[in-house]
Amino acid sequence: MDFDFTPEQQAQLQQAVQAMQGPVFQYVFPIGFAVISVLFLWSVTAGLLYLLSTLQGGRGSLTRALNLVAWASVPTIVHVALQLVYIQSTGMLIASPGLSGFVPAPPDGSIFAYALLTRIDVYLFWHIVLLMIGLKMFTGVAGRKVLISALVSIVIVMGLRVLPELLSASLSGLTVVRPFLF
Repeated sequence: MDFDFTPEQQAQLQQAVQAMQGPVFQYVFPIGFAVISVLFLWSVTAGLLYLLSTLQGGRGSLTRALNLVAWASVPTIVHVALQLVYIQSTGMLIASPGLSGFVPAPPDGSIFAYALLTRIDVYLFWHIVLLMIGLKMFTGVAGRKVLISALVSIVIVMGLRVLPELLSASLSGLTVVRPFLF
């Protein structure tokens, strides 16, 4: 395969690389994506909890479910704060977050298992317990039904959180064939 580029194409490529290293691509887009994903996962979790608890006889409201998920997310905020302190103090990223140290990294192991286990830790269990306590208080649903509602909603949300990593891993091996250069 021949990669001979004209000087104009080389200049365009260099300009594109420099633009991708600007502050918009380094700060604005990642922060915006993080905020959008947090809001999406918050609303999906609350909607699932409301739906599942209503199907099991609960008498809550969607507003209460949204408030419940927001307050039950305090462990996640603590988790992120501790990670930021660790990264700032050591200057290194966390090598194997959560339970991901129990499976080999993606080139040798399963991408799904690794991505899922990176998100399972003490803070997730703390989050689930807070969801169960709040769900029981707000809906009046019995113990086993609360457990089922909380676990089913968390399993679905965890699947949604792992999905982008699975898609990026499956699309990373693709090659784009452009028959005509414009």
